[in-house]
Amino acid sequence: QNSNHKKAYKILKGIIAKDSNNTEAYLLLGNLLRDRDIDQATKIHQTIIVRPKLSKDLKIQIHQALGLDYLELGNTIRAEDEFKKMLEIDSKNKWSLGMLKNIATDNKSWNDALEYEKKLIKYYPEIKKRDESKLNYFVAMDYKDKKNEKNYLYYLNKSIKGDHVHSESYLELSSHHINDTDLAMEYLVQFSKANPSGSVTAFKKIEHIL
Repeated sequence: QNSNHKKAYKILKGIIAKDSNNTEAYLLLGNLLRDRDIDQATKIHQTIIVRPKLSKDLKIQIHQALGLDYLELGNTIRAEDEFKKMLEIDSKNKWSLGMLKNIATDNKSWNDALEYEKKLIKYYPEIKKRDESKLNYFVAMDYKDKKNEKNYLYYLNKSIKGDHVHSESYLELSSHHINDTDLAMEYLVQFSKANPSGSVTAFKKIEHIL
């Protein structure tokens, strides 16, 4: 990969030397540099976003690149701003809606996560089947924040009834039923079956119950 990187870097430098107005070349150069010199990458992307007469498509790509730069720098708030700017240009941008939903999920901002999930399901019906369980999970977590236990449990149980179960729902139910060891274990086993990569987490929780 390294030699390919160098080759691409050389080509882009050559193109920019010939044509310094080639915004796309700068965009790619910044993307190439993200792993090795994040400050330089960010600087390049910040410089080209203010260029006049950028096409909508290019603007979206640069905001996306900047957002990824900021994530790499650990600045989620600025990354979020960039992803929102993508939506200002294209309100149905699937990638951006997905990223913003993930950030909201990481921040446990269930209400926001829910809004992004609803938009994704509305614009992309194919996601509906796959994500129905996740949507119910977000609704449940939102009710948990509002201290509404009845609805919280109702939506969590609804979440585990579909074909594509969002495995976090099992974990959440297990945690909720911590005083009923058999039930808590049952949900944890379901969680580790549904989510092999997360079974370390499940195992830690099981140890805690034992």
